[in-house]
Amino acid sequence: MNFLFTTVLVLLLVAPGLLFFRTYYAGRFAIRYSNLTITDQVFRSIVPGLLLQLLAFWLMGLSGSRQVRLDVLGTLLLGAKEDRTVREAFALLSQQLGPVLAYYLSLLALGALAGWGTRAAVRRAKLDRRFAWLRYDNQWHYLLTGEILETPELRATIGLTDARELDFVFVDVLMKLDKATMLYSGILVDYELAADGGLRTLYLRQTRRKQLTTAPDEDAPAAAAAAIGAEAAPAVEPAEEDYHDVPGDLMVIPYAQTLNLNLTYYVDDDDPRPAGDDPRPAYQVSTPAA
Repeated sequence: MNFLFTTVLVLLLVAPGLLFFRTYYAGRFAIRYSNLTITDQVFRSIVPGLLLQLLAFWLMGLSGSRQVRLDVLGTLLLGAKEDRTVREAFALLSQQLGPVLAYYLSLLALGALAGWGTRAAVRRAKLDRRFAWLRYDNQWHYLLTGEILETPELRATIGLTDARELDFVFVDVLMKLDKATMLYSGILVDYELAADGGLRTLYLRQTRRKQLTTAPDEDAPAAAAAAIGAEAAPAVEPAEEDYHDVPGDLMVIPYAQTLNLNLTYYVDDDDPRPAGDDPRPAYQVSTPAA
């Protein structure tokens, strides 16, 4: 039996397992699986793929309509000493090509549905928050949605049991610009991940900014000092004390310029924008960018 044909047949057998993992690790939870090589994905898919095959064999047996010819499958996989046996296996396969294709497409759909259902069950029962070994690699999701507060480590101290109780997540972003350090504050709308799973972009609304420090202007003091023959002292402009509204509907924050994040999880409908001495909720998490 041709080695290439056998390899393709093995890939077809484990394809339901591949679809299982692709739907289980989907969307923003696809970091772990997307970073695997094709070989690693195939090896990880062998067990779920075979389990799905066995489940399909069992369901076919219960229906009583058709039986899966394992002897033909074994002949195609392992080959046979006599070429006549192989030709008979291919002849039988060609005669039953329609039912075989229907069976295989149904098996692929079963794999995708099983992965989606397992993921939905894990997320709905909050098993990924309860057990660290079930947690997805996208740690930013747990931070930016407040689901980190549902983990056993924080639930005991904060008391929040359901992140859906949060009205919004308020973000303070400390950024290093060319000549100033700026603080941007606003309600988190969405975020975007980089290819390696790191945070790339934050999207905020109702954003305000506050200038904390200004870098020294090196040219003007030096020119003035040269005129009077004295050593120039760096002149630092005073920082702005008040927040100023940022015009526009959406503020895009590149994480590459971020020094620090402070997250505040709001569970009421108070005005989230900083103003005077308004109290803040107690649920806060700070994370340095580097």
